[in-house]
Amino acid sequence: LKMEFKDRPITSKIDKAINDYFDVNLEEDYKNDDGTYDWEGYFGAQEDALSPLPFLDRKRIMNKIVNKYDTPTIKLF
Repeated sequence: LKMEFKDRPITSKIDKAINDYFDVNLEEDYKNDDGTYDWEGYFGAQEDALSPLPFLDRKRIMNKIVNKYDTPTIKLF
């Protein structure tokens, strides 16, 4: 399930990294011919999107945006 949001202007390298992170599309880009998914490629692409940023910025994005609403069960994984 891909959610679409109205694009907003990119004003910083952090905004660009966040946009690139959420633009990684599992269904379109990481679905194998047999119907399974290339999870390693998918998560790797998300990591690559944030890789230009310093460690603390990446950590902040993961905590405050990406994982903001994670349940305790999800946090175990």
